Amino acid sequence: MLKTIISVRNQISSGKNVSFLFCDLQQKFMKNVYQGDCVLEAANNMARFSKILNFPQYITEHRKEVFGPTVSEVLNHTYEKTKLYPKTRFSMFDLDFMNKNFSENELFVLLGVEAQICVTQTALTILESNRKLVLVVDAISSRNSGERDVALSNLKSCGAYLTTSEAIMFLYLTDSTNKDFKTLLPMFKKERKTELLNESNKFL
Repeated sequence: MLKTIISVRNQISSGKNVSFLFCDLQQKFMKNVYQGDCVLEAANNMARFSKILNFPQYITEHRKEVFGPTVSEVLNHTYEKTKLYPKTRFSMFDLDFMNKNFSENELFVLLGVEAQICVTQTALTILESNRKLVLVVDAISSRNSGERDVALSNLKSCGAYLTTSEAIMFLYLTDSTNKDFKTLLPMFKKERKTELLNESNKFL
């Protein structure tokens, strides 16, 4: 585990070969998600962070005609590197797509819904490809807490690194003198919804 954490920290702080994946954060579905407000708050911070630091963003929408478009909290922080894909399969990508579009040492930061379905199947595709995976626990949920808990526990045992949205930002900064610290500071100072975060302690 120590080697995994150090490897994740070094790669995020370098800013190289890191992609942020926003899985199915769609308007009509999020109102049914357990602690959905907490998820959207953390997802919004990850969208802002990845845009500020110019990390590639990948957004998927599962059956948009049924579940609607991606929530504005995320779409408001897209930019020229953002790629948005419609999908019907549960995983965001298949192995062929990953091998054609990402480096062999890519690190994926994954968040979204639902933990036991689309998040899990995306995570398994990434892990099957032998690439590194970070799960943002305060930005992942399901329609109920039980499904979320089982999914996160299973994915941790499979080799995913579980952490929080704020921890990811500080892994990038590494030092309070970092040139981006003042830009990111408002996100750290803002009062946050912590219910989902508190429940995630058992996985960390």
